[in-house]
Amino acid sequence: VLNFSGDILKEKNVVLPTEINFYLKGLNIYSFNDLRTLKNKTIQLDGVKYYSTFVTDYYSADYPGCSGAAGIGQIYFRNVIIDDLNQSVTLSGTFGFTVPNSYCGTVEVSYGRFDYTFSNNSNLDITNIP
Repeated sequence: VLNFSGDILKEKNVVLPTEINFYLKGLNIYSFNDLRTLKNKTIQLDGVKYYSTFVTDYYSADYPGCSGAAGIGQIYFRNVIIDDLNQSVTLSGTFGFTVPNSYCGTVEVSYGRFDYTFSNNSNLDITNIP
C-alpha cells in the first residue's frame, strides 16, 4: 500500500484533507532494496489486484465526505533512488485514475505526480498481505 496524504483546495478558504492510496499486490517486494524493481515500471490499475482509493474528509454540512475504492487507471514509477547508506528511498512518478462513488459522483484524478521520500527506519512499512 502506497499512501499519499495532503490537502485539496476546494474553493477559497475551504481546505479538504485527502488521502490517495495505491494497493499493489504481488510485486515481490519484501525488503527495502526490492523497491528498486519499481524503476521505470507502469502498473495498470485494474480495480481488483491493483487499485487506488480516494478519501476526502469534509468538515461542514456544505461539504459531505467523499470516498471511493477500486479505482482504475495507472501508476508509473519513473525513478527509484536509494541513498548510498541504504537509509532512504525516493520514489518519483505519475498516476491517473477514476474511482466510482455513488454519493459524490465519479472522482477522476488526472496528471497526478509524486516525489516521495521514505526513511528505512521511520515511515516505510513493507507489509505483504496474501
